[in-house]
Amino acid sequence: MWLPMARLEFIFALGGFAASSAFWVLAAFIVVPTEFGDIAKLQAAITLVVASLTLRTYDLSFFLLRQHGQSQAAAFRQAFSIELTLLVLSSVLVGAGLVVMQSYLQNVTAGINGWTCAALGVVASLPILQGSTQALLRQKNRDFLVATTDLAGGIAFGIATIIVILIPNRTDIIIICWLAGSAVRPIALTVLSLLHLKAPGTDEHASDAAMPRWPIVAKFLALGQLTNVVKNNGPSIELMVLSSFVGSAGVAVFRVARSFLQLSVVLINIVYQRAFRGLAKLGADDDRKPLMKKINQNSLLAWLASLPLVAVCSAAFVYLNPHPGYDELWTALPLLALATLPTALQQGQFADLAISGRYVVINLCYMSGLVVLACLSIATGSDLSIQLFAFWLFLANLTRLTVMALLLRYHRPRA
Repeated sequence: MWLPMARLEFIFALGGFAASSAFWVLAAFIVVPTEFGDIAKLQAAITLVVASLTLRTYDLSFFLLRQHGQSQAAAFRQAFSIELTLLVLSSVLVGAGLVVMQSYLQNVTAGINGWTCAALGVVASLPILQGSTQALLRQKNRDFLVATTDLAGGIAFGIATIIVILIPNRTDIIIICWLAGSAVRPIALTVLSLLHLKAPGTDEHASDAAMPRWPIVAKFLALGQLTNVVKNNGPSIELMVLSSFVGSAGVAVFRVARSFLQLSVVLINIVYQRAFRGLAKLGADDDRKPLMKKINQNSLLAWLASLPLVAVCSAAFVYLNPHPGYDELWTALPLLALATLPTALQQGQFADLAISGRYVVINLCYMSGLVVLACLSIATGSDLSIQLFAFWLFLANLTRLTVMALLLRYHRPRA
């Protein structure tokens, strides 16, 4: 192959991110800020519901394979059956939630009837299926197929962007296109994994009869679930907190700023994923501090490298956008960029905690940051602005980083 597999996968993943971000930036061009803010609220609510029901089935598949001697087929079927159950539950909750939200967000849900809500509930919940399906393809060393699903997702958002351009000023079309674009990758993963289920190496064997008891599976899935929800859905949680104190126009500014700053997060995650494998190779008695320091330094460089492009894109957005109301982006974006700095500086510590399985410590760190953000926002009340919220977010993330460093230094896991 003309490019290393790891680099090709990163390029496809980055392309998928760029396509989805471009979709949301274009949506902010098409509709007025208040409507875009309401769409952002709806997106955050749906994302949080689905994320809360998305369990660690990717890790579970490898856990069953390596720790309990299950075949690839048996591990996949058990994890996939859990996902299907959660898919049904999530579909009901999201569909019912959309029906309820119609009375509160009539300006953005007009044109979406009850049957459409039910269908969108299913489509919105499809990302739940990504864990077991991706695990099976990884076990079969089909990394290229996983990468192509990222590419497929990016193409889907490209098509969604074209549809939104052709049918402008339709908020319901924006919502439907977003959900449809997000569903392409999990659908592709599911189809590919089912096609490979009977491939060599996935045959069932005798040890499959001794499946681990459900309490063992439940305990494994519960471990780190809070981390998954809080860490991976921080922007949605922050947006919901902000929307409790400011109007839809302020929420729109925050959502657009987050779309641009997601580039920083993606680059930081790439550094983290590349370095995590090196950290995993170290023995229990090896000194991890030099590598942790290097991870933090590289993450900081990635954060700094992303800022010029973020600044140029955001400036072009404000200058070209036909709708007034995004002028606050000039002052909010630098503060929100500063708020992402602690995330770059925590990658080494987080990797050390994650590889040690110390999810309780990680949960304490993230919950401490959320508590600080909520308390500062409540204390400010009606005087809260998006600029002040961005500064509160910086203090909350700094608190999380400080707590993480202290616990990593003074708290030792039980032998």
